[in-house]
Order: sequence, then structure tokens, then C-alpha cells
Amino acid sequence: MHGDEAREISGFIPVEVIYQHGKHGTSSIFKVEFPLSAKVEILKKDMHPRLKIPPDQQVWIYKGVPLSDSDTMLSKKIKVDDKIVVQERKAETEMTHYSDSETLPQEESCK
Repeated sequence: MHGDEAREISGFIPVEVIYQHGKHGTSSIFKVEFPLSAKVEILKKDMHPRLKIPPDQQVWIYKGVPLSDSDTMLSKKIKVDDKIVVQERKAETEMTHYSDSETLPQEESCK
């Protein structure tokens, strides 16, 4: 049995997490071992201190497909040294909504 196979059987799998910095156009690579059965939701929380991105703003992508919070390494058949890309979800801009009965604020006219 090879060393990688032993680690996979023991319940942990080594993977590369590649964080793509949207603002800078650069990437950071983290070599980590994740439990096979841990949900992505938990892994996002574990990676928060390294990535400096709140878990709810992390988007995890494996082979071009976004992972859901309920996915696990095992359920997605992620293999030893596979790569998972993490991107920061764009924050929605806050908008003021007015009902039909409300009056919109008016700009002052120049006189």
C-alpha cells in the first residue's frame, strides 16, 4: 500500500486549496488535509483564518463545478492532491427599495 493510499483510507485526504484573489489577480495555494466525510460548510469555517474570507462568502469549485455546503470530499470523489479553487462571492450592493405608494426623493433643481 502506498503512503497516499494509507492517508486516504485513514479518513483524511491531502488536497490543494487555491484561493484566487479577485482584487489582485493572484493566487495563494494551501496544501491541506481534509476529513473525507466533513461537509464543505465545515471546511469553509476551518479555512476562514487562512483565507480571511467569511465562510458565507466563499465559493468552492472542483473541476469547474461549484460545491454545495452539504458536499463532502468523499461524495464528490475528490482524490489525493486534487485542486479545489476558492473564490470570494461578490457582495450584493445595498439598494433602497421603495413601494409604489412612497414618493421618491427629489433632487433639488438649480435656480
